Amino acid sequence: MSTTRSYKGIERRVDASGQERCRGFLRQYGKRVNGPWGSYDEALLWRLRAQATVLDGGSLAPPSAPSRTIRDTSEIWLHGIASGDILSRRKRAAYAPKTVRAYTQHFRDFINPEIGHIPAGSLTQKQVQRWVDSLHEDKKLAGGTVRNVWSALAAFYAWAIRRVDEVTMDHTLRTVPPA
Repeated sequence: MSTTRSYKGIERRVDASGQERCRGFLRQYGKRVNGPWGSYDEALLWRLRAQATVLDGGSLAPPSAPSRTIRDTSEIWLHGIASGDILSRRKRAAYAPKTVRAYTQHFRDFINPEIGHIPAGSLTQKQVQRWVDSLHEDKKLAGGTVRNVWSALAAFYAWAIRRVDEVTMDHTLRTVPPA
């Protein structure tokens, strides 16, 4: 007697030789991501690992060419806001000189030294939250200062998500800066 095992998110096919092949799949950012073909157990294991990756704030996007780091991409953005080529999202006008100076300082002193080495498209919400927490607890910055530094990163990602191919999600949105 044969038993049929089924599990949501497992695609089953029988090939020309009559052998069953399975693969797991999962939806992320509105797109279907498929695992490799193999046995049912392999497909189930892939799906469970993929779900754990997503729950941890990771991405299932396949590895591609090396992505530009936050440091590299932020230099492009900072140059653009300083020159007036990149306008503020809210007012659709050039950034104020004081804002440009503050964002430049925040990236130089707090963002790039800590998370600037991470590819811009690979930053997770958990990494952002740990970084925000470390600014408050380890560097002993006041809550308002942490919020200002965090808002510079959020403004950068608001631009990057629309302009940089590697950035597909803004993980600063769900981060909770200290009060």
